[in-house]
Amino acid sequence: MNDSEFELVQLGKVCETTLGKMLQTAPQNIGDQSVSYLRSGLLDSISSLTTFPEMFAAPREVQTYGIREGDLIVAEGGDVGRAEFVPRLPDKTIFQNSLHRVCLVGEGDLRFVRYALMSVQSSGLLDVLCNRTTFGHLTVEKLRHLYIPWPQPPTQRAIADYLDIEIARIDDLISKKRNLIKLLDGRKKLLGEKAIADFLQLERTMPLKYLVSESDKRQGLGEELTMLSVSIHHGVVARDSVSDIESRADDLSGYKVCKAGDIVINRMRAFQGAVGRANQGGIVSPDYTVLRVGNQVSANYLHFVMRSSWFISEMTRRLRGIGSTDQGQVRTPRVNFADLGLIRIPIPPRERQNELALSLARQEARLARVVDLLSKQLDVLTERRQALITAVVTGAMLVPGVEG
Repeated sequence: MNDSEFELVQLGKVCETTLGKMLQTAPQNIGDQSVSYLRSGLLDSISSLTTFPEMFAAPREVQTYGIREGDLIVAEGGDVGRAEFVPRLPDKTIFQNSLHRVCLVGEGDLRFVRYALMSVQSSGLLDVLCNRTTFGHLTVEKLRHLYIPWPQPPTQRAIADYLDIEIARIDDLISKKRNLIKLLDGRKKLLGEKAIADFLQLERTMPLKYLVSESDKRQGLGEELTMLSVSIHHGVVARDSVSDIESRADDLSGYKVCKAGDIVINRMRAFQGAVGRANQGGIVSPDYTVLRVGNQVSANYLHFVMRSSWFISEMTRRLRGIGSTDQGQVRTPRVNFADLGLIRIPIPPRERQNELALSLARQEARLARVVDLLSKQLDVLTERRQALITAVVTGAMLVPGVEG
């Protein structure tokens, strides 16, 4: 260990750890009461939560598992090892057993403990320790046996003060770039909206069923074709180029074949805009709808029309499912071609269709390049954030107020 590096101690030697209460959906004894609880799945929105799930707990359990503003909690499951401070919560809120509560047992700074745990999480150690190739769990024993740097309390405070300022600066930059990406994504969705609205008023319209035909050709046992998926943001793309994709079957013989120029609809995510033109041939999920475009309309034009907010709203009205599409909570939302075929599509002359499609494609490509650049900048900032935390909490980088 270098002179500037800090001694390592097991977390259980300097902190008390408590695993939350197992979910209890019904009263088991007289006196059990319904209380709000926090679970690991809520950590992404912890600072803005307005409603909480509830479970039953005995009065003594409300005392044991009660959490309050400023407590440090660590994810046992889900985003394993994620450490967050608890914001202001409703009275008598407890925490579920997908979370640990971590409290100091002696002198120290709880902010430093959180930064040390963030360093451990970013190191990749928990991926191995908790076997996150399946469903990772950070058990009480594993958490208590984690080694973290442990300098003297004054040094901990100086480090925490420094990181509070520097990480806030980085987080502000990350937030601004993420917001900009959202704005650009919104801009992409607005491309062509005015033109389509004008077409609806000025051009003749025709039911979609007269412009396309549904194709149900299956791959069978022949040569395996490229698997495609429908991305909400990018339309139809090669399946291995996106990460938020559905699982695939072992037997692909029943998958549908699509050709370049076909329109493909993910029936389960149609209300979110999962529709687009295939730029290459391949196979898609059997639950997708594949539409072959006729001679009266340009496939490129139809791609933008069917991804427009106007068409999505028309499609959403025809969803077969339960729930709120605004919140993305529709259960088994499925749109059928028989329903889609009734939507009347504006049909300007082919020349105008092609002009609009070409213009929109160019604008979309420009926006995509900017989003890609911002995404790379986000990756750099995230790496910088993780590296800074690790360097400072381990003593590899000295900060003001810390002697070498």
